[in-house]
Amino acid sequence: MRFLASYSVLKVVRQDLSITLHHIYSVLRAPRAYIRNDPWAGLPELTNKDGAFCHDSCATQAWSASTILDVLEDISELS
Repeated sequence: MRFLASYSVLKVVRQDLSITLHHIYSVLRAPRAYIRNDPWAGLPELTNKDGAFCHDSCATQAWSASTILDVLEDISELS
């Protein structure tokens, strides 16, 4: 999933890039905190409203983490 490219972030001017990256890092703050505090150091498959625990979810899913890695890879390609 290349959502950064799909939203045409690569076309923004340099000053807008800084604002965009700040927003992305702000959004990634919650998953980062979750990973740091999770015994498995991963992200759950599903959550309920506002990130609440979902009893039907697996505790850690590779695609949940891979989505974050895709975002970070896209960001690294911007520089």
